[in-house]
Amino acid sequence: MRQTLIALAALCALVAPAPGRAAEGALDGAAFEALVTGRILSFALEGETYGVEEYFPGRRVVWAFEGGTCRKGSWAELRPGLICFAYEDDPAQHCWRFARAGSGLLATFVGDAGAEASGPGLQPPILATPVEGPMFCPGPEVGV
Repeated sequence: MRQTLIALAALCALVAPAPGRAAEGALDGAAFEALVTGRILSFALEGETYGVEEYFPGRRVVWAFEGGTCRKGSWAELRPGLICFAYEDDPAQHCWRFARAGSGLLATFVGDAGAEASGPGLQPPILATPVEGPMFCPGPEVGV
């Protein structure tokens, strides 16, 4: 039993990113910022678009579910490769890992800050692809 635990601990050490390092393939905050600032990304799961997000300088964003109202927010890199978003109506940090995928990004939901999922791949990856703007924001925040 003890040998099994030692082998398991060694395997976890090989798989887990070292403190201060991003998971393999995950973009760090600077790389993510360079790729998204000034762009609008469409998010799709299994080929179905469910929302769009526009990225502004200063790590500010505007998110909208498909057909929904726009929500202002911001993002931060809480740890290397862990990009977390908070919005004006929901201050909880929702954390993701992003990796390049062709002309877009693959986004994997990690969890809420402080209560992250225990491992990668627990949620299916989401494809984020650039789209032409402007974003459509129906409702009281028209023109956001």
